[in-house]
Amino acid sequence: MAWALKLLRGLLLPLRAFNLVALTLCKQLSVLLVAGMTLIILLQVFCRYVLNNALPWSEELALYLMVWMTFITLPIASYKGQHAALVFLAARLGDRARALLEIILFGLILLVLVLALDRSWAFASKGANILMTSLPASKGWAYVSLPLGFSLCIAVYLELTLDALRRLFSPLPVLEADDPAARQRDDSPLRQALERI
Repeated sequence: MAWALKLLRGLLLPLRAFNLVALTLCKQLSVLLVAGMTLIILLQVFCRYVLNNALPWSEELALYLMVWMTFITLPIASYKGQHAALVFLAARLGDRARALLEIILFGLILLVLVLALDRSWAFASKGANILMTSLPASKGWAYVSLPLGFSLCIAVYLELTLDALRRLFSPLPVLEADDPAARQRDDSPLRQALERI
């Protein structure tokens, strides 16, 4: 059993480090995307109502920035557990039963994400041959956010699954950040690192 926990730790720690860097970059990029969307919409309102000359490209660009922002923030929300969830059952279970339930749920989520990743690559590839309506660029640039977001979500759910496996076999946390309750507290080192950005 000790070798299995060592193996889980060996897989979990590099994946956690990758996710920390990736989610930090996603968080910074999402701030830039929201700022860009806001500025473009304000510029559009000014041009349309003050100058009486609407910009033909602003709506489309703001829309694609919103698509990017959605798929860039998806792994962040998944990692922090801020997506819609039914917690009444999990709250009544013991630690190991909750870990087993999480393994099953995360496995199903991973299956859906792998299927979505496959479909999204095909979608982005088809979009590469279609020009945007008002911008001189391919729609593939907008659609590549889907496979990127799904890939990052797969990395997040792999980490969460490995952590649940570790908790199933060992009730002791490997790191403070491994403690499920630490994800909800403000003093978790991983949460502090994500919040500093």
